[in-house]
Amino acid sequence: MYRRFVTRVRLKETPEAVFEWHQGRGVVERLTPPWIAYDHLVRRGGLEVGATTSMTLKWGPFSVDWHSVHTRCVEGSLFTDTMEKGPFHSFEHTHCFEAAEGGGCLLTDSLSYRLPVDRLSHPVMGSVVERDLERMFRYRHLITARDIASRMADGSASLKTVVVSGASGVIGSVLVPWLRSQGHRVLTLVRRKTVGDMEIFWDPARGILDPMSLEGCDVIIHLAGENIGDGRWTPEKRARIIRSRVDGTALLARTASRLEQAPPLFLCASAVGYYGNRHGVAVTESDPSGEAFISEVCRQWEAAAEAHWTRPGGRLVILRIGVVLTPSGGAMKRLLPLFKMGLGGGFGRGDQYMSWVSMEDVLGAMAHIMGTPDLSGPVNLTAPHPLTNRRVTEALARGVHRSVFINLPSGLVTAMFGDMGREVLLDGVKALPHALLQSGYQFIHPTLDALLDEVL
Repeated sequence: MYRRFVTRVRLKETPEAVFEWHQGRGVVERLTPPWIAYDHLVRRGGLEVGATTSMTLKWGPFSVDWHSVHTRCVEGSLFTDTMEKGPFHSFEHTHCFEAAEGGGCLLTDSLSYRLPVDRLSHPVMGSVVERDLERMFRYRHLITARDIASRMADGSASLKTVVVSGASGVIGSVLVPWLRSQGHRVLTLVRRKTVGDMEIFWDPARGILDPMSLEGCDVIIHLAGENIGDGRWTPEKRARIIRSRVDGTALLARTASRLEQAPPLFLCASAVGYYGNRHGVAVTESDPSGEAFISEVCRQWEAAAEAHWTRPGGRLVILRIGVVLTPSGGAMKRLLPLFKMGLGGGFGRGDQYMSWVSMEDVLGAMAHIMGTPDLSGPVNLTAPHPLTNRRVTEALARGVHRSVFINLPSGLVTAMFGDMGREVLLDGVKALPHALLQSGYQFIHPTLDALLDEVL
């Protein structure tokens, strides 16, 4: 028996504008909620009949391939994609774009599907599937409204060519599709053989980067660096952490600065670890660096950008990024399974501050910086309301309807992870986004509850 699911959202833009946005690159990634894990997403074509989307969906150790093809398309009005391979017995999704009374667009998503062995599985799983679909489309409609409004507000005159390093990381893997969905041309730096004309080969360790590959770019966003929270900090690991940041930053900034038409904006990542452990005292961009190993990493990282970005009149922005909370990666991805099992907890005394930020505000802040010519120098990329580890832990537990299980004692954290555990998990910094707020940025998720309502 075929099941139907229908949901609607009203948007301010015209049906033609909403349809056009759906044709763009990066839109499938943007509309895939962050709690859905996937690999190898490939989209061929736009919305026309015959266009396809393929990916591998992952549930813990299990995975299943998804392949759909567009079977119907009416320009500006509707398109239908039909699953040819995937977890359902059958699945057809029609997107309909109609003029809404009083202006704007009424977007209707209509799904027709059957579960495998439907008569047996639906009594058990039917309500779960419908609840998951409601959750998914609530998120999709939020992102659709937010992204289309952002693109329409910026206009085609602001479209840029953006070069991104670290495109496969937690931030980069979300940033690149978002930039493309906004209409920007995005080139990614890779250390393997390039595929297509949207990739640029570089090798920071050997100082290899073709200057001509950066010709014509408007913005460089540099995110690449050794994962600082992956494993104990042996002497070799410490050296790799620093060299990966210093070498890559110096090469990229130096090469871009020497171009005849150098890009006017260089955004270089850093971290709030720059300030060290301040024991609950709030810091802003004007405060000095700390004495921890992470502080030294950030000092050398930022110094490499400042020394080698020599473009006359060019803008250098140092992004001191907090803990990015998203189910798709980083700390939240690691912690959520434990919290869902009722085993989640904090670290040490729990009174250390966590300067967190949502992924949507990472994207929004970067767009704000790109469009604010007088904003330069260090920028704390953190939410305006940092919380203690205890408060974050309690909020995560509430978000998945569980209780806090236990806090790991400080001694155990240090024994398990060494200096990495002490500096990353037990020390804290209360960094405030003074520069962003002063320049007029309005946070999408100013509070943790606002973020968790959306992603959990």
